[in-house]
Amino acid sequence: MLGLRQAFGYEIGQKQRTASEAAGIALVIWLPLSGLSAAGAYLTYGRQLPGLSAFESGAIIFIGVAGLLLISFTQGIFLGRGDISAYALTETLNRLVLMAIVVALTVFAAVSLQSALWAFNGGIAVSAMVGLFLALRGAGRPSVDFRKFGSTLRYGIVNGANFVLINLCARLSMFVIEHEMGAAAAGQFFAAIRVYEIVVELATAAGLVLFSDAARQDKTSPLLNRNARIACWIFWIFLALGVVVAASAPLVIVLLVGSQYAAGAHALQLMAISLGPTAASRVLYSTQAGRGNPYFGTPIIVASLIVNTVLAFALVPSLGISGGALALVFGQYLLFAGYLVRYWLSFKVPLRDLLVPRQRDFKLVGVRAYALIFSLRGKGAQPK
Repeated sequence: MLGLRQAFGYEIGQKQRTASEAAGIALVIWLPLSGLSAAGAYLTYGRQLPGLSAFESGAIIFIGVAGLLLISFTQGIFLGRGDISAYALTETLNRLVLMAIVVALTVFAAVSLQSALWAFNGGIAVSAMVGLFLALRGAGRPSVDFRKFGSTLRYGIVNGANFVLINLCARLSMFVIEHEMGAAAAGQFFAAIRVYEIVVELATAAGLVLFSDAARQDKTSPLLNRNARIACWIFWIFLALGVVVAASAPLVIVLLVGSQYAAGAHALQLMAISLGPTAASRVLYSTQAGRGNPYFGTPIIVASLIVNTVLAFALVPSLGISGGALALVFGQYLLFAGYLVRYWLSFKVPLRDLLVPRQRDFKLVGVRAYALIFSLRGKGAQPK
């Protein structure tokens, strides 16, 4: 919400705000923001939930929104402290609890929309409470200081808006497909997008580790060049992963989203071509956000969106959902190319560091992946 996770993380990392101040502000604004967000969600979707009363729909939405918001706030504190183990726990615990509840519901033949929604909220609630406990345990007694909250909000809004635009790059074609071909075709494309985004989430998680590193360094740190070299390896690793995804797309689509979406396999095969630039772009942007530049590349993102939209309208009528996938691919490569040029011109990062992988730099990727997967960065390793 409002990009405050990264805003809190950046300010704590830069010693502009203590963890106790961030915790205090988060607790003060948590319920009002939850109420506003839940009201908007209820007015949009709440009255469309079959078999649920208005009160139960509202309760489910409010609890879910409030839990997700609290998780986001506590994760900001963890990122600022470099406590990736706590971040990883809150990110995965809700899924584990949800899975356990769903298994129990299945055993007792009690699966329904109502029980599934409450199961989802159960996982969120457990993760939120654990996150709050861990955040307060390390932060001390919460204190409230709103004097610098304006700058916090500005950083958060810009960062949040850019992330919305970046995520929209993957969804624009779907709206064009729905307009040109109808909901059924859009559903096939959406299935392919969901599988695509599952893979990209790996890069997003890596980007958050690097954001945490960047937020805790001064501006003279060699971190920018180091992360550029990491992004280079991420690009080539995900490009190779894209080949695997493309080759296995028909099977992956059926396994993850069901045989009724098998027609989206070709779109996924095309999207897989852009996994490399998409993943590297997430790392490059997260590095800049961690250095206090959340507005980095906004014109480039907008240009990518425009190209994506124009190409989608041009290609979808003749190529169908494959045209939408091609529009996405071109948009992602344009975004990556724009980031490369910006790093080269504005920050004097050599293009070879961004495009030519060096064997000795692969260790940097391995260290960050190990830290993320095994959550052993209690206080965060310093960049080398």
